[in-house]
Order: sequence, then structure tokens, then C-alpha cells
Amino acid sequence: MTKFLAIDFLGEIMIDFREFECFCVLAKTLHFQEAADRLNISSPTLSRIINRVEGQVGTKLLQRTTRTVTLTPAGAVFYQKAQELLELHGNTELFYKQLKSGSSGKLTVSYGGLPIETFLPSVIGEYKDLFPEVDLTLLLQRIIDQEDALLAGTTDIGFFSGTPRHSDLEYQLVHAEPLLFITARDSEFADRASISIEEISELNLVLGKPESWVDVYEDFFKKAESYAPLNIVQYADDVASVMALVSLGIGHSIMPGGDINLRRAGVAYIPIKGFNGKIRLNAVWRRDRMNPALTNFKDLLTFKLEG
Repeated sequence: MTKFLAIDFLGEIMIDFREFECFCVLAKTLHFQEAADRLNISSPTLSRIINRVEGQVGTKLLQRTTRTVTLTPAGAVFYQKAQELLELHGNTELFYKQLKSGSSGKLTVSYGGLPIETFLPSVIGEYKDLFPEVDLTLLLQRIIDQEDALLAGTTDIGFFSGTPRHSDLEYQLVHAEPLLFITARDSEFADRASISIEEISELNLVLGKPESWVDVYEDFFKKAESYAPLNIVQYADDVASVMALVSLGIGHSIMPGGDINLRRAGVAYIPIKGFNGKIRLNAVWRRDRMNPALTNFKDLLTFKLEG
């Protein structure tokens, strides 16, 4: 049975929480039979428990006659402290249950620009609604930094395009959608119903760095460069930078359409004629990572995929 060191000024005593509970019920009712009924034990059993508690404390806690039960001054103090300890015990047990189930604890999620521009915000929002007690940390990182953090154990799960390079990392495809041509809202292409990949190959382009846009390059370059070498006027570190440069008319780019509510002002999204390339985004985690909060997060991803 769980033991607890209690009541410093009464000395070192060892009483289990069931005995604290029995004393508190009796102290509240001040009636042995009624307290015994509430505790689902016999009155003699309750009496033996109270005798043991008083023996541990070393003083009388209850004044008993044939008709009445009252708290002694020491009993009144003990009752107050016992209630506090029971409440603390209950809160502690709840905390550990939540920690074990993943409904509390910590979860660190890393991501690149494309996940946060497409599917990830809705997943994060739903997870926070389901598990509000989890301390959730979000990190925007390059793919190589995400992999390093996952391997080091400083990140629980990451989201990026392309497959991880290390065998200790496991991954699951969680999102895929067609790539679109993006251009400034005031450009000559903004109102087009579609644009061909041959036309795109002749334009000035602003793209993410190859090590960050692995999946984009694999699909797009193979087909685009069959027409002509691409004219890339600027590389950028992240999606936000690409979007900003495109909106200023510095060049055009390609990007998944994403949630229409997340699309940037000043940028138009145009379907690419005859091109079925997609961006594929993976959830990545360390195979041996033991974190109940991570398990719940992965379960949510699976549920959303199956739905």
C-alpha cells in the first residue's frame, strides 16, 4: 500500500492513504457506523484502523463515548492536514495518469515552410484542443536540422518533404497535393486559367534551396528542364521568403496550393497544364522515441489520414 510521511510536528509517521481516507470520513461524519458504511467496511474494522492511526501519531485524535464522537485538538489539526495530503495525492495520481496516457507532458514538433503553409496548422489546432495540458513547442527548421534534432532526441516529430537519410528515423507520408504556378497578383499571368510547363521554363524563377525543396525539385526539374535550362534568379531559405519575392514581381515560383485560407495576399495560384507532380510531405520520428504525447500525436495523424 502507498505510504506517506506526514505531519512533521507530530513526528515521523507512516500511514497509507486508505487510512487517511478512513480517518477523514469519520472526522466528517463523527459517526462510526455511518463512516463504515460509506467506506464499505465494518465498524470494528474502522475502529482498528483509527486505533492504528492514533498509535502512529502517538496521541488521541478522537474523543469517543457510547453516544458521541468528537475531534480532539490534535485530531482537528490532523484532519486538516490529512485532507490536504489526500488532495495532493489525488492531484499527483492524476498527473502521472495523464503523463502515462500522453494527455500531459511535453511534445516538440519541427517543420519546414511547406507543412506550415498547407496541412500542419489544422493538425496542431486539433491536437491542442484534444490535449490542452501538453506543453507543445513548435520549431521552424531546415530538413538537415530537423534530422539532427530528431536523432539527438531534442525534437519528437518533424515534417518535411523527402525521406529521411538515417535508418534510425521512421517516416509516414501524411500529405500530398498538386504543385501550382505562383505569380504576383498584378502579373500578366495572374488571371490565366492555366499555364504550361514549357512557358514556365522560359520565365525568371524564385525557388527554395535544393536541400530544402527536395521533393519539389525531383518532380518539377525533370520535366521543366526537358524544355530548357531553368532561369533561377534567386534562391530563398523558406516559403515565406519565396512568397514575398514573388509578390514583389522579382520572379515566379511553384508551390502547393494548400488551404485557400492560408494563401498569401498579392500572389496568384495557377494550375500547371499537363503536369501532375505533387509535393509529398512526411512525418518523421525516431524509431525508439518513447513519449506518450508523441504516440497520441501520431494517432491523430493516422485518424485524419484514414478519415
